[in-house]
Amino acid sequence: MSGKILLATTFIAVIAVGTAASAGSSSSATGMQSSSHVHGVMLRTVKDPKQALANDSVDDSSGTAIGHVQSVETYKSGHARAIMVSLSDGNKTVAIPQRDLRFDKSTNTLDAKLTKSQIEALSSHS
Repeated sequence: MSGKILLATTFIAVIAVGTAASAGSSSSATGMQSSSHVHGVMLRTVKDPKQALANDSVDDSSGTAIGHVQSVETYKSGHARAIMVSLSDGNKTVAIPQRDLRFDKSTNTLDAKLTKSQIEALSSHS
């Protein structure tokens, strides 16, 4: 009898977790589509990022141009680690981690997952 109760309890728990996970992922996907334009490929897949991304435009999460690539810091492997972005106001250069950016090959634009305010709040980079 206790085996049947344990099995039923486990089954109910699995269904509850599965339902919560799928509900979370669908709302997350919907939120991403409605509030962000970020698309393109992950920077770690870009071959020769110093050359491929040089002087490209950088957009914030709303699709507004906020600056351009000044330089690319790479790992020993050659993959992008961080992108130095000269902000449009000309007063600041910030380092944006590669994980927060995607490369749109069709427009040669880096699309950030971050808002303009989040980008402006990053530490200055010389």
